[in-house]
Amino acid sequence: FAGGSNNFEGTVYDLKIGPNHRDTGMNQDTYTRVLTDFVANGWNEAAFAPYYKASKKLYAPVIWIPTTPSPDTAKEMGLDNELTPMMWVGWYKAKVLAPQNGKYHFVGFGDDILAVAVNGQIVLDGSLWPVTHAAQHMPWPFDGWSRLCGWRGQNYGKLRVGDSFEVNTLEPIKIDVILGDEPGGFYGAFLLIADDSKTYQMGPEGIPLY
Repeated sequence: FAGGSNNFEGTVYDLKIGPNHRDTGMNQDTYTRVLTDFVANGWNEAAFAPYYKASKKLYAPVIWIPTTPSPDTAKEMGLDNELTPMMWVGWYKAKVLAPQNGKYHFVGFGDDILAVAVNGQIVLDGSLWPVTHAAQHMPWPFDGWSRLCGWRGQNYGKLRVGDSFEVNTLEPIKIDVILGDEPGGFYGAFLLIADDSKTYQMGPEGIPLY
């Protein structure tokens, strides 16, 4: 896709503290519920009003974050003087114009959170801990993605395949992405896009080379 500056604009929130920097008593169950309600209620920023909002916007041309120790994530975002390593949320937005008419779908994975909406409709929940009711299609074995995520266990490293959506060259579309890290440890997220009309070459592990 192309359009504007070709960048997502991101806003980061720390759900462990309020705007006044006081502890919110956040835990994993509440964190998940906040994100689930945020998505279910139409990606309404009011859901994050009780929590600390980072002082600057972030910009990214793609969502591609190799597995990184959680304590390093705030530093990589340039927010290490504001955020601590867990229970943060990044909300990235872009308005883009498709290069051609067609149908596409996203493929991705987030440890812990990655969810995507197109024009307000959820098209992918690639989260390790899902925050939507979207189906998680995982057609490929974990082993093929060990280069992306070296952890073995529940669903780690398995890319999720999202639902198809139609685009055209005349009407811009709005893309919303949320990212997040619940308990800390390590963080990573990968978001790819696939053209439904194309057949992709298969890699040596039997996974399409998107």
